[in-house]
Amino acid sequence: MHAFLGEHVPEPGRYVVNPEISPDLAFPGDDPVFAVQHSGLGHADAGQEILVGLVVMLLAPVMGAWLLSNTSSRVLSGYGSRLLFFSMIGVVFTLFGVMARFGLARYPLGDAVALSIHDLIAWVVAGLVVAWLIRLGMLHKEARAG
Repeated sequence: MHAFLGEHVPEPGRYVVNPEISPDLAFPGDDPVFAVQHSGLGHADAGQEILVGLVVMLLAPVMGAWLLSNTSSRVLSGYGSRLLFFSMIGVVFTLFGVMARFGLARYPLGDAVALSIHDLIAWVVAGLVVAWLIRLGMLHKEARAG
């Protein structure tokens, strides 16, 4: 399979293989749709993939923390509301990130849901820390002002 794909899929991209169209010009409803994803990267490029993933993993929560720190005092007043606000940012990132990749020639629903749950748990865990750190920052600011 690897040799065949290497020969017939030379350019990076997503290749979708639909079943043959039936005589009535419709796709058979139950025949699978296959997709081949060719990133153009090889095993030697794994380091740059890890680096990009690390940058995204660090930037997304920093953006979420910045959004949280610039929200209303009502949201900032309670630990639970800070955690909920930060976690909702994670829900948005997850919906537009992993769950947007569900569908034909993409992730199966089970995989997309499992990856989304993983991401949501990571956002909540990060939110536990961020909500606590924002409170510490607020206390420090109040101590300096008073």
